[in-house]
Amino acid sequence: MRICILVRVLQPAGAQRFAIEEARCLSARGHHVDLVFLRRSRHHPAVYAPLLLGLSPTLFSKRETRWPWSPVLAMLTRIAAPERGEESTLDVDLLLSAALRIARGSYDIVLCHDPWAGVSGYLSNFLSGTPYVVFIHERVLSEGASSALQRGASRVEREVCRKTGAILCITEGVRESVRSMQLEIPTYVATAGTTLPMNRGSHDANEVLSVAMWDSGRRPEVYLELARNLERGTLTLAGAWRRPEEFEAFVRLRDQAGLQQKVTVTGPIREEDLQALYRRARVFVRFGFGESGIGSANMEAIGYGIPVITNRALGFSRLIVDGRHGFVLDRADGEEAARKADLLLDDRDLWARLSAAVTELSGRFTWESHTDILERALAEALHRGEERATA
Repeated sequence: MRICILVRVLQPAGAQRFAIEEARCLSARGHHVDLVFLRRSRHHPAVYAPLLLGLSPTLFSKRETRWPWSPVLAMLTRIAAPERGEESTLDVDLLLSAALRIARGSYDIVLCHDPWAGVSGYLSNFLSGTPYVVFIHERVLSEGASSALQRGASRVEREVCRKTGAILCITEGVRESVRSMQLEIPTYVATAGTTLPMNRGSHDANEVLSVAMWDSGRRPEVYLELARNLERGTLTLAGAWRRPEEFEAFVRLRDQAGLQQKVTVTGPIREEDLQALYRRARVFVRFGFGESGIGSANMEAIGYGIPVITNRALGFSRLIVDGRHGFVLDRADGEEAARKADLLLDDRDLWARLSAAVTELSGRFTWESHTDILERALAEALHRGEERATA
């Protein structure tokens, strides 16, 4: 198949990492794959360049096709999703440009990472009949729509999903959310794979690690509560922040709490430096707040054999067993998480048992099995597209 994988923003976040691995695996299986990003983020290319080794993605640039109303779109994005910031602006100009290019191309199918990238798939399908698949990484908007703007966005999301040939979901929780739309579209759960490192590391530091693309919606202040109650070790929050002002505010909050020696906040981090953190850390913590998604860093952590502390509101919690692969809390409780982290830092035998179990678990989630599901979904969508064309 000739496949276009479409992602809105080139940044070191979960959906982008998944798309990159999919491009590699599909290409290795003989498919012709074009990996397309609508635009890059403000982060320095050195942050994400190692992820793209061996690939030649196509990059649209806002500077090339910026429309006069782009600032208006940024403002509307801030209203609908204030925690996301300008990085997540819905670039209608670029979505239209991508749709036109796809329609003029000779793709068999388009894989759109999130329903907003799916807008391009929807429009190119209208223009040229090219079928498309939508990969959904988080619960659908209709579940939390309250304002008129959010309800309007939810209607767009539903229409994009209604016309797609298949829907891929990162977790079973996301699929349950998609099914709430009551669409007669085949859905597939394609859990992310783990990239097993050549060197898992010694994990010899009393260090608790959390990795995310940070914003206020991920409640970083809860991690300060964890650090405040941590009797052993230190906490590192690694990863870029969507809004620089929130990063600065969090650092001030940490300093006001007197936790400078216990909490390190990296901001944007190079891939090799991130891997070094995984090799050192003994505990990984990632909370969810109404997130049905997987939290891609959790998959990286188990690949390094690190026991994970999470809560039931994160989709990843369904993949692990409490007390065997780490600990699953009923809620995002910094104090309780600190007790569990101290337990793992103190008891080396317990840590070794959980690390062995989580290492075994990571072997079940491969990019090969992910790609098997992906190919089935693409084939299903292609078949449905042919049926529609001849109906």
